[in-house]
Amino acid sequence: TRSCRAVQSSSNDDNDDAPPYMMRVLVPIFDMINHSRNPNAEFHREGDFMVVRAKRDIEANEEVCISYGGSTVPSWRCLFSYGFVPYSEEDGRAVYEDDATEVLVDNTRFEINPTEIPFELVMHAAEKLGKFTPGREEPPEFDSEMGRYIVDALMKAAEELEGAILVQEGDNEAGARLAKDLRESDRRTLLACAGGLREYLEEL
Repeated sequence: TRSCRAVQSSSNDDNDDAPPYMMRVLVPIFDMINHSRNPNAEFHREGDFMVVRAKRDIEANEEVCISYGGSTVPSWRCLFSYGFVPYSEEDGRAVYEDDATEVLVDNTRFEINPTEIPFELVMHAAEKLGKFTPGREEPPEFDSEMGRYIVDALMKAAEELEGAILVQEGDNEAGARLAKDLRESDRRTLLACAGGLREYLEEL
């Protein structure tokens, strides 16, 4: 069985003012409940018991799911912690604002998420376009040329990820599938970021 984290309200039952602390516990049966981005149940600790309660009416034969919390994002952290890549019940895999991935641009790594581009990547684009010299001048104002440079870099990285994992005969199929799922999650994050930047550039 897998351990889970729980907040103990006090290390001393006689001291209600003591600050809470985190502890790891083994909860058989409870740890069989699957994760969902849109859970129909929630859980908390009551004394020596882990209690699961419905958040809404649950239909007959509907799976009871909870949220595993912040350890499911980014996708690579969820894979590392729980052994799966999170997905959306609606379309199989979705992009979430709190997801993130790394992109390699001109042999330099940058971390992006679907709605934000790091300042370092913007300055990298400005430097490559001859608009900025580090240490010699003030950072330039962001313009459409810099934006297009970043969009092209994100799209190139997304294209390289598409179909990058192929399951070969004799491979560990489960491991290859998880690697492919993670790359697909990264690809969608890149496409979402590039798409959002394109929309912004149209308004400049």
